[in-house]
Amino acid sequence: MKFLNNKKGDRISDVIILALIFGFAAGVVGEIVADVYINPWQTDFAFNDVNQVVPVNNIPELRRVKTFLGIEQDFQVNSAVTKAAPALAGIYQKKSLAPSPVNQIYLPKDLLASSFILTSDGWLVSVGQGLADYKSDQLIVSFNNIVYPVIKKITDPVTGVAFIKINDNNLPVVLLGDSDALTLGQVVVVLNSLNQVSVSTIKDANYSNVLTQQDLVQSSDAYAKSILLSDAIAKSNIGSPVLNLGGEVIGLIKPIDNDKTLTEVLPLNSFKNILINILRTGLAKRPTLGVKYLDLSQAVGLDPAASNGLTKGALLTEKPAKNSAAAAAGLLVNDIITAVNGNPVDESNSLSDLILSYKPADKLELDLIRNGSPIQVAVTLLENSK
Repeated sequence: MKFLNNKKGDRISDVIILALIFGFAAGVVGEIVADVYINPWQTDFAFNDVNQVVPVNNIPELRRVKTFLGIEQDFQVNSAVTKAAPALAGIYQKKSLAPSPVNQIYLPKDLLASSFILTSDGWLVSVGQGLADYKSDQLIVSFNNIVYPVIKKITDPVTGVAFIKINDNNLPVVLLGDSDALTLGQVVVVLNSLNQVSVSTIKDANYSNVLTQQDLVQSSDAYAKSILLSDAIAKSNIGSPVLNLGGEVIGLIKPIDNDKTLTEVLPLNSFKNILINILRTGLAKRPTLGVKYLDLSQAVGLDPAASNGLTKGALLTEKPAKNSAAAAAGLLVNDIITAVNGNPVDESNSLSDLILSYKPADKLELDLIRNGSPIQVAVTLLENSK
């Protein structure tokens, strides 16, 4: 019986000890909860004058959150802007000396075009409405609130892109991308020199403004395609670089006509291949073949007798230009050029794309279909004199 009593006493002791342990733990947890959720309010309201103004920063639940919250795309857009923004500059028409210094200030509405810095020694790239018509001494560049005179301006005769030189060194530069690598629906960022940002998507990576059948006739010496964005972009973005989410420039906003609601982008690759020549020689040399043609990959419904049954190639629609490379090579109306130096003319590479990838004086071998028979013709490209 004594043994049983001792066992019973031990059980009661165990219960008491466990109760003390759980009670202590509950007290600790309760104190933590009170410190986090109750104590700030208790301190500010229960023990202070109710009319006292309580600083918001003293209430943890109401403190301003400084962390940027957003989806992954928001971070990518912000990263792209951060990479490119330091290398943007504005181009303005130079103001004459005015009696009042205030009148010499350049306002946002005075902006002719935005530009990006290509080289650290002061070469800039832009395209703008009538920008090619200005002489160097009629323009200034605004960068980091400093006004620079333009010491040289070179205009590409094919795209109208202006290469502008200012006198400075150690300038930040942009990253160049590949406009041929774009995909439909891809998110792009438009950033101008006023630090204004627009986000859009690629609606058409090979856009041609075709309204009539005559619009399908192209020149071998000019690019017919551009990039079309899904959104209308303000005119203040003319000349602004268009960025992929990696912060690389893939094109420039083209001048916007008043009657257009969509925005076209001049692809970077349409002038990327002449950059080295401009930096080395200060000249924008472009080749010329001198023909007008119909791209058979776009000629839906064309009589097979006219296309010789082909769905790819460049059908010459008129005589080559006088004194042109094509005229010297003996090209004729209704010739169909199917390849240039072995590279096929198709929906991926138009005749213009292939010709403009070469330099003046390059000798090429053209594959033709003439009167139903394949032939080869040698041609030497001339220099575009525009």
